Formats: sequence, C-alpha cells, structure tokens
Amino acid sequence: QEEPEHLRRRKLLTPPLLGSALARYVPIIEEATRRAIAHWPQGTPMRILEAARELSLDVIVRVMFGITDPADVARVGEPFDELLVLAISEETAVRYAARRLGALRFWGRLNGLNRRIDEVLLPLIAARRADPSLDAGILGMLVDARSEDGDRLSDKEIRDDLITLVLAGHETTATTLAWVVDLLLHHREALERVRGEARSGEAAYTEAVINETLRLWPPAPITGRMTTGPYQLGDYTVDPGTRIVLLLDVINRDPASYPDPDEFRPERFLGTRPQPSAWMPFGGGIKRCIGAAFAMCEITTVLHTLLREGELEAVSDRPESPPWRAAPVLVPRNGTRVRFRRSAARTTV
Repeated sequence: QEEPEHLRRRKLLTPPLLGSALARYVPIIEEATRRAIAHWPQGTPMRILEAARELSLDVIVRVMFGITDPADVARVGEPFDELLVLAISEETAVRYAARRLGALRFWGRLNGLNRRIDEVLLPLIAARRADPSLDAGILGMLVDARSEDGDRLSDKEIRDDLITLVLAGHETTATTLAWVVDLLLHHREALERVRGEARSGEAAYTEAVINETLRLWPPAPITGRMTTGPYQLGDYTVDPGTRIVLLLDVINRDPASYPDPDEFRPERFLGTRPQPSAWMPFGGGIKRCIGAAFAMCEITTVLHTLLREGELEAVSDRPESPPWRAAPVLVPRNGTRVRFRRSAARTTV
C-alpha cells in the first residue's frame, strides 16, 4: 500500500497487534506449543524449523480467526500453508520474472490457491458481520474497525489484510525461532539465563537474545523502498521511481555500531532498545513491520514454554549456517536439528 491508503489501513490494523491485546494471545500460544510438543519424537533427531512452521501456522490461524477446533484450524490453515510454500520457493522469483513468457502453470496454481482461500475466508467474514457477538479473533476486530471518518473495511480489504498477516506472521517467526534455538544450544550460558526467565516469568534477557538473533540472521535479508521524487543518496541524485534495496547484513553487522559484529552477544540489547538505523530486521520508518510486537511475544512465549516443558539438545556441535544459495527467507541450512525430551514433571528441563 502507498500513501494515503497505507496510513489509513495501518491505523485500523494496529490495535489488535500492540499493547494489551498481546496479553490475550499468550495463553493461546502456550496451549498450541504444549499441544505441538506432545507429538514431537522423544530423543530422536528432528528439525525445529519444520516443527516451528507447523506450530506458527497453528498459532496464527487461532489468533487471526478465533478458531479453536483442531480440525477447523487445519482446514483453514491448509491453503495458506500451500500459498506460503509457493511464495518462498526458489523457483518463484524466476517464474515471476518470466510471467510474460508464458509461465501459465504457476499462475494457474496461484489463482487456484486464491480461490480456496476465498472459500475459507469470505464465509468467516460474513458470519462475523451477521453476528457481532461471535468471537472471531483479529478478523472480528477488523470487521468492527472504524476509521476517523467512520469508514469500515470492505470484505476484500479484510481478506487482503488477513492474508498478509497470516503469511508475514508464519514463516518469518518460525525461521527466527529455529535460529534462536540453534544459537542458544551452542551458547550454554545464554541458554541457562533464558531457562531461568522461563521459570520466573521475566523476559528482558530473552528479548535481548531474540534481538541479537535477528541482528545476525534476519529472516528477510533485504528490504527496499522506491523513491517518489528526486533523492540525494551520498554523491548521487536518484531519479523518482528508482528502487533502493538495502542488504540488512551490511547494516546489522556494521562494526561501527556493533564491536565484534559476528559474535553472538545478547548483552548488546540489555537495558537498551535497538537503534532504528542500525538494526532493521523488521524494516524501518512508516512501513516497519506492523507485527513486530506480536512476533516478539510469540517467539518469547514459545521458547519459554519449550524450556519449561522439556529439554533441547543440539544434534551437531557445529552451529547452523545460512543456505548456499540466495532465498527469499534466510533459513538455517539444516533446519536446526535437535533432540527433544519432555520433562516427566513438565515443570523442569
């Protein structure tokens, strides 16, 4: 979205994703995490990335639509999961660029997924409009939302915003959780401090760990903007309509901002907030990721629940590394392979 429509939509989307609204989602995330790990293999290697993808989709569907029945969660989540796989596949960028050269099979599949999503979402929106007392999660809040002029979002606007929130809140959160687990399992002192906060209910150090993980391994490795007018960039004057692409690694690992920038040091973010111009995993400016606070809440809650319910052990002594080839999302190359064991008492690890 561009201005002024972007600002209008952002104001309507913000309340369910900030402040006191986040506290409502913590029990949902905790329950989903406990339900997920009940089915994890005990003591045998598994990939946290794959498990986190399933868990984050479960969480986002429950939060977005207020759905609690597992069968309904699976039914609603399935087309979104397929759409995400299509969106982040290595072939997608090539096919997108070749769309005018006859990549019809790709677009046919995309159109089919959009129809399936409409078949899921439009009845949910209609049901919530017909019954304002129906608990429908963030969908219900969007139906009720009003602009300063009293305008309401149309069904299409709600549908589009829900798709954006589900996709943006799924893969990136799962990827970050996989990186966090890998870094903690190879930095035992940091793991013990997070474990202590999982028991005490505090979160300052845990959030510092997540911030440092996002600095080292932002799930979306690039961001960009398009100039709306002449723009002075150093010694260059950039014409209107020029795309400026930022490689986040250059910003997040700048030694002028972070001494020993390749080292994992969560203490960098204790007692201080990340500097907007030197830490950009959520982007920046007026188009900064609207779900940043929700993502931090979800990752913190999932991680603490895992450490209260069981014990994680790294399969390899070597930390994870990014994939050899460029990809839309910066995932751990091996998916963060771990062994998980549930605690008999379910209160210690």
